[in-house]
Amino acid sequence: MRVAIVVQWVGQRCERSHLMRYTLWCEHQQSQLEQIGFKFVIKGPRHALLRAFDNELETSPRCFRAHKLERTRIKKCNASGENVPCCAAEFDGRAAARPYHNGSSGASPHRERFVKLFPGIAEEMKSHITKKIADLVIGLDSSTTGTKAIAFDKKGNVAAQAHEAIPLFSPQPNYYEQDPDDWWVSAQKTLRKITRQIDPGRITALAVSNQRETFVPLDRNGNRLRPAILWLDERCKDEVEPFSQKIGTGKIHLITGKPADYAPVVYRLAWMKKHEPDLFRKIHMICDVHTWLVWKLTRSFKTSWASADPLGLFDLKNKRWSALILNALNLTEEQLPGAYRPGTVIGRVTKEASEQTGLSTETLIVAGGGDGQAAGLGANALTSERAYLNLGTAVVAGVYGTQYRTSKAYRTMSACSESGYYYECSLRAGTFAVDWFIKNILNIAPAKHPDIYKQLEQEARHVPAGSDGLLHLPYLCGAMNPYWDINARGAFVGLSSAHHRGHLYRSILEGIAFEQLFAINAVEKTTGIRVREFVAIGGGAASDLWCHILADVTGKNICLPQNTEASGLGAGIAAAVGAGWHPTFKAAAQAMTGVEKTIKPDTQNHQKYQRRFTAYKNIYPGLKTGRLFYRSLTSCSGDSA
Repeated sequence: MRVAIVVQWVGQRCERSHLMRYTLWCEHQQSQLEQIGFKFVIKGPRHALLRAFDNELETSPRCFRAHKLERTRIKKCNASGENVPCCAAEFDGRAAARPYHNGSSGASPHRERFVKLFPGIAEEMKSHITKKIADLVIGLDSSTTGTKAIAFDKKGNVAAQAHEAIPLFSPQPNYYEQDPDDWWVSAQKTLRKITRQIDPGRITALAVSNQRETFVPLDRNGNRLRPAILWLDERCKDEVEPFSQKIGTGKIHLITGKPADYAPVVYRLAWMKKHEPDLFRKIHMICDVHTWLVWKLTRSFKTSWASADPLGLFDLKNKRWSALILNALNLTEEQLPGAYRPGTVIGRVTKEASEQTGLSTETLIVAGGGDGQAAGLGANALTSERAYLNLGTAVVAGVYGTQYRTSKAYRTMSACSESGYYYECSLRAGTFAVDWFIKNILNIAPAKHPDIYKQLEQEARHVPAGSDGLLHLPYLCGAMNPYWDINARGAFVGLSSAHHRGHLYRSILEGIAFEQLFAINAVEKTTGIRVREFVAIGGGAASDLWCHILADVTGKNICLPQNTEASGLGAGIAAAVGAGWHPTFKAAAQAMTGVEKTIKPDTQNHQKYQRRFTAYKNIYPGLKTGRLFYRSLTSCSGDSA
């Protein structure tokens, strides 16, 4: 609902210069008023001035004295033709002109002056601003390295955004931890920045997207028992096989949708039970990042299906915590948060959180989801024909489906919507592999030489498709689908003295692209789904070369979205559904997302890559068995020329 302000000028004696100044200022403030949902209607022979300030309405200094004030309802229509409630007020133009005889505009007064001058409409205006004109939602994206808060309108346009870093600690090799208080401090700072940019009353709802497979255990007083263990952490590798066999490797896969792998939190809990038994016995609540932030905002332990699911403790088909898995850990459902359908209103901002963040206590907190599934929503990948492709530290691709399926070709995740699943393919070394190459092989610090990325991309552009016979297997951090081999390792195959760093860089990009083709072929084969296009998101999507390689290798269109912050946008869409803006997630995603550019595959390059792909598929089995395919590799090496 919009509110119309009708301003009628009743004075006739006004100098021309003053009148011109009023007119210009009034028109400027009119645009500000319309941005927060007001219709500004001018009546009478001259303009009167009504100013808008950051949070509420006010008058300019000494400008108006009430000549006639009517608190009435007037039927007016806005530009779209809908009836809107109106507040009418008439002001004395002669009184308004007097303060400006010296050309000074004066200082901005506070709301109290407006209340004194116009008590009849002040509270009504405030009510409409804080309740009727709540036209924004916030997506709060808490990732591994930082928190980003983004305010979106109903069309997905960004009204404000802010970012704060989150420290990451590695107490020993392959151990990765964070202080959960840093998650909250980072969130507080970003939200305070947002609420300084826009009126908090405009924010109707907030939802969280979070780094997945990360947890912190709390005692009964809400204090952390130990630092949070992150998804990157590999300390639980030795617990994967014995714990999955304890339940049944096939059974735990069927219940959770996840093949046995060290990523899910369930194996980190098994590690904690074995190596930190005293702390494990004190666990009162197990918090994923979503739960932690919601607890800080609302003082209740609640999470989303799409955030609970990656923990590996969730019965994904039945949408509840698995008693079988919890019993195997000597845990109970009371030690886990309530899990809710994405888009569900799960609380409001407390007074304490309001003071810390600047959010209104009227702001709704809505169930969001893990950053991977939220990215799929933010990419509008809610049909099987479109998959999302997150080119981040890890590369994650997700294909939407309505049926609950399990396969070693993918891991099944709850979609960040009212129903459905993502058949998700993951490669741990995405942009991680690029950074590893630059730092460890080239011995260059990107922080000191930020142009290195552009230099390598330029060199790689001069290398033909196929990298002159050089292939890269991107298993630097082990293999997930379809092999699920935590001991797998990466390789450069076919390296010769004719290759330079541009070849190696391009072969890394091509190797990751080949892995996506390998993965998506397996998903299509096992599900019967036909994917026609990828929406590329994440930092790697900024590489035009990489996106073209992905299109040429996979033979599918690569779409670049209008908003590249897909996880934050996905959380914003969940908040919009919770606020009642849209009837379904599909309708919300359709309204709030868009495609900026589409890259189509080059037919000639695709044919070359198809021949190279045959060789690529044989690298891992050849290394695994010790029978590498030298003849196959040699026969394909000329195709890149």
